[in-house]
Amino acid sequence: MRIIVLAAALLCCASAHAWPSPRQAVDQFLRFDLAGGRLQSWPFHKYLDVDAGYDEPGWDMIHVVRNYRIASIRCRKGVCRAAVVFAYPDIALASERIHPHAAGGSETVVFTVVKANGNWLLAGSEGAPRISQAEFERRFPNGSWGLLPFPAQAAQRTR
Repeated sequence: MRIIVLAAALLCCASAHAWPSPRQAVDQFLRFDLAGGRLQSWPFHKYLDVDAGYDEPGWDMIHVVRNYRIASIRCRKGVCRAAVVFAYPDIALASERIHPHAAGGSETVVFTVVKANGNWLLAGSEGAPRISQAEFERRFPNGSWGLLPFPAQAAQRTR
């Protein structure tokens, strides 16, 4: 009986975070990602259609993003492809932890969005975390990128 109640609670909570349209699913995931959400443990099931045991690797690199736009969404039979154009800042950061976009520029990344139990979720996160330039500068002043990204942890490191 306890297993049935636990399973029902998990199903309830998983579907409570799904999005009513493919555009909303992509946009909400990207807002979360660009705010630094994937730099720590994060609620996979809120954004991704993945198994209960899903986990991502411990990313050791990030993309710093100036802005993004959803260029197109094409749907067919409950599966959509969302083309997202990321614009990268022209910043010189000497770090092996930031994906090189030395001259700025842009890149198009295609996200797959699927309809699961009547709601829209992404099929995957499509690579390393992306963080907005503003959030990056807030978290890592003067380009200080360390293993402990949060201010309280950074203060402990300097003691």
